[in-house]
Amino acid sequence: MKKLLIILVIIFQSFHANSQCFLSISAGRTHVLGTKTDHSLWAWGDNLSGQAGLSTNEVKICAPRRVGSDNDWEYIFAGSSRSFAIKSNGSLWAWGDNRSGQFGNNTRTDSNAPIQIGIDTDWISVSTGGSTIAIKSNETVWGWGSNSHGELGLGHTSMELTPVQIGSMDSWEKILCGGSHTLAINKDGTLWACGANQYGQLGDGSFTDKYYFIQIGSDNDWVEINANSEQSIAIKKDGTIWAWGNNIDHQLSLVPSLVNVPTRIGSDNDWKEITPSIIYALKTNGTLWSLNSSGFQKLDDGNGWVSIFASGSACFMEKPDATFWGIGSNRYCELTLGTNIDDSETPILLPCSAVGIAEVVSFSDFQVYPNPTSKIVYITNRSNQTIKEIRIHDINGKLRFKEKTNFSEINIINYPDGIYFLKIISENKTYNTIIIKK
Repeated sequence: MKKLLIILVIIFQSFHANSQCFLSISAGRTHVLGTKTDHSLWAWGDNLSGQAGLSTNEVKICAPRRVGSDNDWEYIFAGSSRSFAIKSNGSLWAWGDNRSGQFGNNTRTDSNAPIQIGIDTDWISVSTGGSTIAIKSNETVWGWGSNSHGELGLGHTSMELTPVQIGSMDSWEKILCGGSHTLAINKDGTLWACGANQYGQLGDGSFTDKYYFIQIGSDNDWVEINANSEQSIAIKKDGTIWAWGNNIDHQLSLVPSLVNVPTRIGSDNDWKEITPSIIYALKTNGTLWSLNSSGFQKLDDGNGWVSIFASGSACFMEKPDATFWGIGSNRYCELTLGTNIDDSETPILLPCSAVGIAEVVSFSDFQVYPNPTSKIVYITNRSNQTIKEIRIHDINGKLRFKEKTNFSEINIINYPDGIYFLKIISENKTYNTIIIKK
């Protein structure tokens, strides 16, 4: 196992469970936002562009941290390197990378803390990619930011630094920004798109960029959309799943290398939700699936998931008990597992307790391995320190193990899979780290 350069010191406080668990999750490319049931805002993962909103220049945030002290956050959207949120009063806020004017505040200046965008208080949803698209309570659509391929649907390719209304239609249901193209579903169930079309990601049968929103086909039964920079994917009312765009590596499990019209994947008709990038999908029976060149592959045998959230290479799932779980990449601490823990192929519970970084210490005095493990955790005392006690707590702060004699190995074979916190107490210092049972 790699040397642990940064250790999380876990602070467990006495909070009522219902006031601390997550209410919603939004997964960006490499960072994650969450709101808790008290409507506080939390962030973790990549923070290179300040997208965590914590007013810090730390590159990685490896445990959920609260953003500010407000308790009125209602809607969150984590993009590639920036974040948006809407408060209960309908005001719009942004932070992170603003190099192409994606904030909409008439600047191109980044911010590592939330700043209000304009004075309007009627925003209800927002999506950001290279550009930003948002819907107001009157169901009109507004756009700003990068527009080099016409992704704002305004009929030109000039950048916009403040919100501009797109067209005159006022019945938009959903909107989604890809890298340089935009998808939308109207309330009548029709599908619309504009912007970059190099890979056929608009789905209009061509490879030509479109500067205005155009209707894709004539079907009026679309209910879900998602997209990345080169591909689009959608679900119809009958539960079928459709995709189009870049298929050069057969990542959409279709025959043409470039697919420029919506094309059905497989024959199943029980799909519920989809995510972009590494494409995860959820079925109505609560099973989680991932798409590759061979088609959809089932990732579990039925954990009863009710919703999924993903954008980059990590995916988050919600259970009926309102707990949230993560799977996939942890390169930027997306799964809150610490800086040296590998990706996880099994779902990891996101902590509901108050977890934060209280101090930074060196862990070079000890080696803890293997990690993750299914049976035994071994501890090597590299500096021959005198150990007084070893403890293990579960993610809810409950003491699971305490040992004052045998300090070389710990048998956790009977522990449920998940995250545990190991504390090594020596004569002069206390060391803390995370171990994973899988």
